[in-house]
Amino acid sequence: MPKIYFEEMFKELGAPKPISAMYCLPDWFKEMPRFFDIDDSVQSPKRWPGTIKDCPAVHDSMTLGYVLSTPADIWFDATGDEVIFDTGNFGNGSRIDQADFPYVMNHDKRSTKEYQSIFNFHDQSMKWHPYWGIKTDDGYSTMFTHPIHRNDLPFQTVTAIVDTDKFAARSPFAFFIKKGFKGLVQRGTPMMQVIPFRREDNWQMEIVDPDGKDYHLKQQMLQSVFTQPYKKLFWQRKKFS
Repeated sequence: MPKIYFEEMFKELGAPKPISAMYCLPDWFKEMPRFFDIDDSVQSPKRWPGTIKDCPAVHDSMTLGYVLSTPADIWFDATGDEVIFDTGNFGNGSRIDQADFPYVMNHDKRSTKEYQSIFNFHDQSMKWHPYWGIKTDDGYSTMFTHPIHRNDLPFQTVTAIVDTDKFAARSPFAFFIKKGFKGLVQRGTPMMQVIPFRREDNWQMEIVDPDGKDYHLKQQMLQSVFTQPYKKLFWQRKKFS
């Protein structure tokens, strides 16, 4: 079983520990009904129109890997030409700006001038330090990305991939604040999703004719189940403990 190792760089600060992404589903997703216009507590022999909550592929993307969260409250004001921010205290009472590495910092605008962020984000990019180093077993890399489908958050973390078996990721990560946002990002808010994966050094693409027999067989199998056919017939559980 492969392992991912999280190094707590400043134990004295009491930052939130990384957790499996399966425990970080947002309230709006948990409260979303599985089916629209139908009471999902009543079983009926018909095919029900499902929402994205009923889609295992969407659920898998949101629960894949681990989540690093903000270690303290952060107040942002992105209403002007520059982003103004202030940080709260860590669990032990020490100010974040007294740490060896600053938790939140400005990022030189020239570094991301041509970067196409999500529409209407402030052009002043930022950086934050998760205060966790990440290492993986030999042959495994790690993707660091904005929490998947968390478009409700007022920031966007820039996606990056690090070969964490060769170089432990301990550097700060770039992010953008939504232009015009003025408010608080609370301690424990998911800041990035950490997804380890086995690295294959050489992939080769091949264009092939579609296998019509396999396609029709799979479609017939899907039609044999009223609800969640993909999950019941083909889906495989992914575990991140």
